[in-house]
Amino acid sequence: MQGEYKNGNESKTNAKRFINLTSYNKTPNNGCTRFSYSGEDRQARDYLLSQMQGLGLYIKVDAIGNIRAIFGKEIDKPSIIIGSHIDTVENGGKFDELTGVLAALETIRVLKEEQVTMSRPIELIIFAEEEGSNFGSTMLGSKVLTGKIGVDDLKSIKNGEGDSAYDLAKNFGLNVEDVGKDVLGSNEVDTMIELHIEQWAILETQRKSIGIVQAISGMKTFKVTLEGDSNHAGTTPMDLRRDPLVGAATIISYIQQMARSQALPTTVATVGKKSASARLATYKLEHSAMR
Repeated sequence: MQGEYKNGNESKTNAKRFINLTSYNKTPNNGCTRFSYSGEDRQARDYLLSQMQGLGLYIKVDAIGNIRAIFGKEIDKPSIIIGSHIDTVENGGKFDELTGVLAALETIRVLKEEQVTMSRPIELIIFAEEEGSNFGSTMLGSKVLTGKIGVDDLKSIKNGEGDSAYDLAKNFGLNVEDVGKDVLGSNEVDTMIELHIEQWAILETQRKSIGIVQAISGMKTFKVTLEGDSNHAGTTPMDLRRDPLVGAATIISYIQQMARSQALPTTVATVGKKSASARLATYKLEHSAMR
């Protein structure tokens, strides 16, 4: 690389990018909420696409909404992919996903400004619906890109209001029927790198500034429905009660106990969503996840 890279003005520019993107937020006074296929998602996408266009990148938005922007497309070799996602969980952190996207954007900008001779193309990728906040099914964009799911799967994956992933993506202006055309070929990718903030405090407690991921947790999610009997709360004898909420409390307690004592040190388990109906005598545990 020729010359000395000076980062004073660039640091201010990147801080401004963070500020701009975090402003696209449905809950500005309570964390950051930016679901895929929402108005806030549209605003963030438009801003980032304008930044990519300013760098002269070759841009493609695929049928599920993944954004792929290539620098050095003329180089006929598999790409080095860098990036992350811009959707969030409800009331999530501001920097969780944006760090990887903006770091990728800045990397390409520096390579372009310094006129670095590259041996491979660099591809910035922004995955759609990575968090799974809409449907409780994570990494939809990644799964489409790798051929794990298709149109029929997207029609069957639904949110709490009954809207399918297919319909939400289509209403967002995407050609969802073409998802089969967007599967990555084995000769398209050389390496994938994602910069991510630490989501706990292990590096901080060990006073380390960066860690290299050596393995990724496999996640299993379950939806459990417990059914009981609906009877009078004041007169039904205790030995005749079948309260699903009591059973749910036992299960929730056991899930944590099992993760602590009967699994690997890195295993975690949680119950992420709960709902109860006394009249129907049902209790639902949703998104019970084990990693």
